[in-house]
Amino acid sequence: MEKKKDKVFVDTNILLYANVLNSALNKDAQQMLLRLIKEDSEVWISRQVIREYAAILTREGVSINAVKNDIERFMEFFEVADETWQTTSQFLE
Repeated sequence: MEKKKDKVFVDTNILLYANVLNSALNKDAQQMLLRLIKEDSEVWISRQVIREYAAILTREGVSINAVKNDIERFMEFFEVADETWQTTSQFLE
């Protein structure tokens, strides 16, 4: 019998900590995400998390292109709990 994958939801704070290098929790968040990968967990984020991430970083002066690149990586790596495509597509244009 095949073991079921653990399903884990990652919130905005974890994404921020893992991607903002000067964050005090950067290494901890990166290690946690790497552990989830190694454990072959099914890792989820939501469109709301993506919007919050983009809003926080752009408000802090991070370029929209840098945020766009992050979002594209998230969309490849994580399962995304869908609301509507239109909600996120504005950040990918």
